[in-house]
Amino acid sequence: MRRYLRQHLTGHFTGHPASVVETYTQHLGRALRSSWSLAVAAVACTVHAFVPALFPSRAGDTVNRLHDEIRDLHKDDVRADDVHTDGTA
Repeated sequence: MRRYLRQHLTGHFTGHPASVVETYTQHLGRALRSSWSLAVAAVACTVHAFVPALFPSRAGDTVNRLHDEIRDLHKDDVRADDVHTDGTA
């Protein structure tokens, strides 16, 4: 029973990182950096809502940067769900 639980719980921590070709630690670091960037952008966006002259592009710039980083990180990876039925990516 203990072995089953260990294997089952381990999958929750390592399954997704492995699917994006990262270790748990690499994924943790990237996710924490991304969440910090988004939190700072959210504060800037909130300030911008009240004073439109402040931080006019901070949130959008942050989202675009994170999108580019994630896209570039895995641009050479072909995941199973990215392959068409004819076998092409």
